[in-house]
Amino acid sequence: MRNTYHILWIDDDYEKMSSFIKNCRLEHQIELAPYKTQKEGLDAFARNPAFWDGIILDAKVLDESEN
Repeated sequence: MRNTYHILWIDDDYEKMSSFIKNCRLEHQIELAPYKTQKEGLDAFARNPAFWDGIILDAKVLDESEN
């Protein structure tokens, strides 16, 4: 059995990629934890940095709000 990898993902458009999220989980044992804003993602990382195996950052992401 393979390990499950926990990836923090900061991307304001992650809702449009549900098939990508599902494929990562089912085919590659990658659990993506998506966050819409930089603040949300960095707060999640700060709570438990050792939990994460990697981070994916969108090149253009929302800073602190969804506006």
